[in-house]
Amino acid sequence: GIDQPFFRALALDDTRGNNGTALRALLASDRPLEIEIGFGRGDFLLDRAQRHPDRLFIGYETK
Repeated sequence: GIDQPFFRALALDDTRGNNGTALRALLASDRPLEIEIGFGRGDFLLDRAQRHPDRLFIGYETK
């Protein structure tokens, strides 16, 4: 899963220059993490996050 070194390094490779500080802190959390691939406008993801404030959510859009 995402805890494997390869995936963590890939996820933290920030080409915009902020060194992935926020994402690094997010992945270090003990809270469950849910990832939605292809989240479109984000309606489902937003609803789910509001219903489960104890979890972390990341949406990845492919377009």
